[in-house]
Amino acid sequence: MTSRTPDQIRDAAITHFVKRAVPKFNKGQEEHGGSCDQRANFEELENEIIDLWFYMQSLKHKLKLPPKGMNCCHCKTELIWGGEYDYDESALGDRPMGQTTLSCPKCTATFDVCLPLEDDRT
Repeated sequence: MTSRTPDQIRDAAITHFVKRAVPKFNKGQEEHGGSCDQRANFEELENEIIDLWFYMQSLKHKLKLPPKGMNCCHCKTELIWGGEYDYDESALGDRPMGQTTLSCPKCTATFDVCLPLEDDRT
């Protein structure tokens, strides 16, 4: 991944937002009718927040993100998930294994966690 300046980050995010937001808004107006100013209320906002919550939880599950609170055993800083890999065979035998790599942003320690995979893996 290449480094970007703060201006490049901002400009790319705004460009992407405008590209997606205008068609999404227009489609919503067609689906729901009426002015957003007339429809906006806390119940609609709560419904959107609930949808967002479930999308976020599904994406975390899909990406296999670790739960909060996994801290470095050396400096107690929260670890960063670096990747997850599945192996059909491992050095520990012929069982399929999963490996998760975590790293510490403070002391640069890395941790590889290996566990046997369940038979129902996808």
